[in-house]
Amino acid sequence: MGRTLRLLCIAFICSCCATAPQPAPFGAIRFEPEPWYRLLYDNAKACVIAAGRTPREGSEYEPIIWLEVAHKRAPGWVGLWSWPNRIYLDEQYVMHPYVVRHELTHHLLGGGFLDDAHQDPVFKACTEAPYP
Repeated sequence: MGRTLRLLCIAFICSCCATAPQPAPFGAIRFEPEPWYRLLYDNAKACVIAAGRTPREGSEYEPIIWLEVAHKRAPGWVGLWSWPNRIYLDEQYVMHPYVVRHELTHHLLGGGFLDDAHQDPVFKACTEAPYP
């Protein structure tokens, strides 16, 4: 094999390895959301807008990647939103509407636990409000 062809093969192999999918944190497994998740998203978005805030750019529903985490692997949390569009849910809370809406509100507003998003009055109002 010529030197040029050998270098091209090595470059191709390296590029394949560099773009190979990485395992999800916490051993998470991707899942398809329940249809009512979309209703919760619409509810949370309407609340954010009614409170006078604009949902962050890129906070549409369709690109959200839903991931389920085994309860024993969720380190002290029941849900986690990760930039820009991943929502991790403890397997015991996948069907819990308040947890789902809480993470969707993070998705709409941005910010997370370390950003004191939980203290934002709009975040509080939209996660604690009763369902319509």
